[in-house]
Amino acid sequence: MSTQKITVIGAGIVGICCALHLQRLGYRVTVVDQRPPGDATSYGNACMITDSSLVPLATPGITWEGLGMLLNPSGPLFIRPRYALQIVPWLWRFWRSADDAQARAGAQALGDLLRGALAEHHELADNTSASRWLGDEPSLFVYRSAAELEHDAYTWTLRRANGVRHEWLDGPQLRAREPALAADYWRAAVLLDHGRAVDPAELTKAHAEWLQRGGGDIRQARVQALEIRDGQVVRLLTDDEPLAVEQLVIAGGAWSAGLAGQLGDRIPLESEGGYHLTFTDPGLELRHTLMDSGAKVAIAPMAEGIRIGGMVEFAGICEETLPQRSALLRRVIKRILPAIRTEAYTEWRGNRPSLPDSLPVIDRASQVNNVVYAFGHQHIGLSSAPKTGKLVAQLITGQPPAIDLTPFRVGRF
Repeated sequence: MSTQKITVIGAGIVGICCALHLQRLGYRVTVVDQRPPGDATSYGNACMITDSSLVPLATPGITWEGLGMLLNPSGPLFIRPRYALQIVPWLWRFWRSADDAQARAGAQALGDLLRGALAEHHELADNTSASRWLGDEPSLFVYRSAAELEHDAYTWTLRRANGVRHEWLDGPQLRAREPALAADYWRAAVLLDHGRAVDPAELTKAHAEWLQRGGGDIRQARVQALEIRDGQVVRLLTDDEPLAVEQLVIAGGAWSAGLAGQLGDRIPLESEGGYHLTFTDPGLELRHTLMDSGAKVAIAPMAEGIRIGGMVEFAGICEETLPQRSALLRRVIKRILPAIRTEAYTEWRGNRPSLPDSLPVIDRASQVNNVVYAFGHQHIGLSSAPKTGKLVAQLITGQPPAIDLTPFRVGRF
């Protein structure tokens, strides 16, 4: 056990899970964020806890597919014109990652990080107030045609190679399993080791409350600068009072790159905008979380209704929603769940922390000796947060990491 103090920047699901694992080892933990726990990107994700999201976005053929999406005004990929020049260096790195060897290596690394994701969540949440926000129902990947499934053949090859357990349902079986689906769906994969967060924001808040019950401190402040002395970060300069630091974890999601830059690590972290709509009076029951690969959306049953999440929008760190993007999601969900009522809904846009190779950074800072990074989780922050927290704790205590962390090293860029 240790009485050393550790400060975690970031009160999203990744930062809070890091803090919980460190607290369990006896550390005195302070979490600092400009927002309350679970109030930023963790608030708005599509709720899936999955071991199957191991396929990097940069795969062979993605360049032409992405160009087609950009040229389609109703497509799931959008670059705001004012940001087009700024995103070019990131897109160049992304394109350079889109070959078979790198995709397979990335899938293996992400598979290691995601394996046992639901069990890792239960390890943290069971016997606490957070457990009520977890659901163990499998997810469905749904397809309208053999052509749609063939388009996904490469991703299923990578999933099978990395041990993702699934079984297939055809027409009548699928309709019996999920009656709300449109009648023209042809086939679905049942992802057997999936689960969900009934409400990801409430899950994060419950973990944060448990952290505080154990003596953890949560400070709401914006970190403006890191004070470095003798090869260590010694203080956080915030918009409130300065905070002394002994050990530091940077898990601030899309806001992390600027802090890493102050420490001499230039990391090509980009904010990848994602949208969701939550329909608060849907008028139907949804039994499973759904992934529609053709439409590039996830649909999830939640405590407050039914959520559809998706889109990739590059605009920098931004929370302003575009009405045409939200309108597109309303049209898409009506095609998937024809009977859903879409009149009452809330809308949201968040900032996924994304790196060109789709792998987060989980590593020690390269030029100071008391900082660990845990950011860049893109589409897998919820799923991988508990294991990321465990890995961060192992790095700090000098224990052998549970998986090979070489693919997640900061120096790979």
